[in-house]
Amino acid sequence: MISLREDERKECRLPESVTNLVKKPKLTIHAPNTMPSTAITTIIKMVESLPDELQEQLVEYVRAYIAEIEEEKRWDQSFKQTKNNLVVAARKAKEEIAAGLSAPMDYEQL
Repeated sequence: MISLREDERKECRLPESVTNLVKKPKLTIHAPNTMPSTAITTIIKMVESLPDELQEQLVEYVRAYIAEIEEEKRWDQSFKQTKNNLVVAARKAKEEIAAGLSAPMDYEQL
């Protein structure tokens, strides 16, 4: 967490129509001389131009999309952590096949 002196803080708030969408009374950012990026400003303007019902649908869509991205990141991290184990298991399987220690899979027995 960044600690700022009182004189360094600048309060930035999203428009009420946007903060109502996320069910928070206000979004406050404390950082020195910061403004929302051009992309964020554009998104806010686009969302504000929509009727309330569509704004709510958009927020739910974005939440689901972000959750999907976060889940993908967790899978990527999990794979990175187990990659060496998978490589070892694949090598062992190849060795067993080469040594004649394996049998074809019978899908009927699954």
